[in-house]
Amino acid sequence: MEQIKLNKVTARKEIFFKRKADSKHAFTISHYNRCDKTYTCENYETGAEIFLKSSTNVFIGFDY
Repeated sequence: MEQIKLNKVTARKEIFFKRKADSKHAFTISHYNRCDKTYTCENYETGAEIFLKSSTNVFIGFDY
């Protein structure tokens, strides 16, 4: 598992990310909001949306 900034997830061609290393939930990036400079991210299982800044550290490279 590797920790990177949220704005680098799509550049690395990753689909899923976690907010914490031991988290149960995986998220996907829906789109970028230019007005408030955040990403809309969706919980893959529940569909709940969260808004994260592009500088947020997330984890990729896990088996899902």
